[in-house]
Amino acid sequence: MALRVCEAGEHTFAMTEVDVQDPARVPVVMKNLLIAYAGNVGAQARAGARQDWAVKGMTPQPDGGRWRFDGAMPSGRAVQAETGLASRGTVIVQVNVSGPSVQAEVAKQFFEGFVFSVP
Repeated sequence: MALRVCEAGEHTFAMTEVDVQDPARVPVVMKNLLIAYAGNVGAQARAGARQDWAVKGMTPQPDGGRWRFDGAMPSGRAVQAETGLASRGTVIVQVNVSGPSVQAEVAKQFFEGFVFSVP
């Protein structure tokens, strides 16, 4: 598993990448990544909050998509966060943006800029 994180202004941007090596594990790992991220930002993952997210080069997965959360960090600081899950074959990526508030334009630019490299 690889994690890449950067901060810009009041936002934290992150990408997690993991190769589960077995197609049957993709949906299970996607669900667990979503639950873990929701917990990290002090929110509950709700199925109704899912939005479609199409990523160039992805393998469609019913458990992929985007979610928006309002939560609180362990310090008590309020946080807004968006996360997206997509896969290509057995490789799953989760991309996140969080901060005191996440403007729609910031999230849109971040999520729409993501593509899988196709050899």
